Amino acid sequence: MTIVGERRYRSLASLSDPDDYRPNSQLAVVVDPPTSQGDYVQGISLIFESIAPRDRIPVHRHLSDEVIVIEEGMAEVLVGEEQARVGPGAVVFIPAGKPHGTRNVGDGVVRLHGIFSSPAVTIEYLDRVPAPGTEGQPPQPPASFSLRDLADLP
Repeated sequence: MTIVGERRYRSLASLSDPDDYRPNSQLAVVVDPPTSQGDYVQGISLIFESIAPRDRIPVHRHLSDEVIVIEEGMAEVLVGEEQARVGPGAVVFIPAGKPHGTRNVGDGVVRLHGIFSSPAVTIEYLDRVPAPGTEGQPPQPPASFSLRDLADLP
């Protein structure tokens, strides 16, 4: 059994992503750290995100399933062609390959948890929140990365 008691949040301006630049929003990645016995959860990864008022996660898609849990605030969620306003307690299931995005439509922070069925995530942006100096550029090609590499492991 592993219990992760702390999370380290990073600004979404510090992750060097020209397609998702949100300096007022934060992200923390949590995975089960490997043990010397080799018994740890390898196939599930979590993100904890704080989306600042008026910020949005650009429309994108993954090769793996995702589940989003809204803990605080009011968000507008787009999954495929469906769009809905959701608040605390809402759970959004996103099938692999389905375009999705989230916008903070309230006055306070939106806090959410994203659960991935894989320790590796491929992301393809279909929309952008461009970093300064990259306005007018198309989204970067799809990229794969390990959430384990972004997590603070002991």
